Amino acid sequence: MKNEPQEDVFSEKLDLKLWGRVFRHALPYKKLLTPLAIAAVGIALCDASFALITRWTVDAVAQQQQVNLWPYATVYFVAALALSVASGCSSMRRAGSPTT
Repeated sequence: MKNEPQEDVFSEKLDLKLWGRVFRHALPYKKLLTPLAIAAVGIALCDASFALITRWTVDAVAQQQQVNLWPYATVYFVAALALSVASGCSSMRRAGSPTT
């Protein structure tokens, strides 16, 4: 038990002063952070959709003995494709262009 890593201790309240400092430093990079924020929201939505798709599939299989799984597989594939597009768009936009 002694060799196990210690978990981080998090505080219950949000440190607004710290976030103010972060945003103050990030303000000059607004053009770079906007696509990153949009991609982060897209990635979060896609990631959350995997649990819903899995729940719908399990519910359909539990209700019926034989289920056509192709529609569920197609939706899962589309969600995975959207996830790869969302994660790739923000990095590919600036790939190869140096910024300071």
